[in-house]
Amino acid sequence: MKTFSVASFNLRNHYWDKHWDGENFPQILGDFIETEKIDFLGVQELVRLYALNLQSKLGRDYHLYGNYRFGNLPFVSQINEANAIITKEKVLKSETNYLACIPLLSHGTAFPRIFTTIETADLMIINTHIEYWQKTPQKNQLRVLYNYIWQNQKKNPIIMGDFNMDQSLPYFVDFIKALENINIYLLPNNVSTFANEIKDYIFLPGCYQIDDFQVYKEGAISTISDHSPILARIKKS
Repeated sequence: MKTFSVASFNLRNHYWDKHWDGENFPQILGDFIETEKIDFLGVQELVRLYALNLQSKLGRDYHLYGNYRFGNLPFVSQINEANAIITKEKVLKSETNYLACIPLLSHGTAFPRIFTTIETADLMIINTHIEYWQKTPQKNQLRVLYNYIWQNQKKNPIIMGDFNMDQSLPYFVDFIKALENINIYLLPNNVSTFANEIKDYIFLPGCYQIDDFQVYKEGAISTISDHSPILARIKKS
């Protein structure tokens, strides 16, 4: 199988930022996708206006897969985020699931948390965004995510997203070890992805080989979010 690229990027929902006009957002992100030749980009905090503008920039070759956490409710459009997966590859199946049994409570979080999955003829990709500060919801959401991965382990899923936690957290360590037990491994990285911390990760099944890994901290792409995009070029062993 040829080398292909998977990337993750928290776009930052600028709803609370009074100085953000977003005028250059679709151009910058679209150029980044095209210039870096990204085959699969998992984004977090994608609101509908971002999605519409980005789709217009990318054109018909690309598709954005994934539903919004509040569905199609119009009165929450500014906080109605999706964890979309952007690709021009042929997708056979796409679904968005909640990381909680009670979506609107989300185990104590202010907003529901979701993950999006796509399947092509060759692979499965999961893109998620975990709760950012409460420990109990983080633990519960990791458990839900792991159960889904475990059920689909034979499909060798690639997992990516903003996990909002440091690798030293005991329950995240347990999550990493549990994935290792089913032959899925965290990509090594020592470069910060949010402020001076690492919050964004990619996990690969053992059947993949890493050709290259990058964290983008400079250039135009660094101006549209408080996170840095991460990208891996990989191929099946």
